[in-house]
Amino acid sequence: MGYCTKDDLLTKIPEEYLLDLADDDGDGNLDETVVNNAIEQATAEIDAYLGSKYSTPLSSVPQIIKKLCIELTIYNLHLRSDKVTDAWKDVYKNDVALLKAISKGDLTIGVETETESTGFKISAREKVFGNIFEEMV
Repeated sequence: MGYCTKDDLLTKIPEEYLLDLADDDGDGNLDETVVNNAIEQATAEIDAYLGSKYSTPLSSVPQIIKKLCIELTIYNLHLRSDKVTDAWKDVYKNDVALLKAISKGDLTIGVETETESTGFKISAREKVFGNIFEEMV
């Protein structure tokens, strides 16, 4: 499951614009498969960056990850038709920079990191009896 939905995309761009990006056969209907594939590509790219620090796929989606998924999805839809404007190229570069900062741990997303969730701690009580072998030497 992706980190955003078609409805999330419509919070960033108008429906007509999305239709222009994802109506391959020109029948005036949105090609849901095209949109879903772009969402899955964006989600996979996000997971590739987050995978070194977080357990992916994320079970709950922080707002920043949803925002990144929306923008990366729209960028991916632009790539399909060579309609990538300089503005969307800049958005993509900024999103990748943000993902790199998150993967390095410079920024957090409010989700437990892999080491926090799988780490362990060892503790032991103080020694009560001495080591018999130490006394023999």
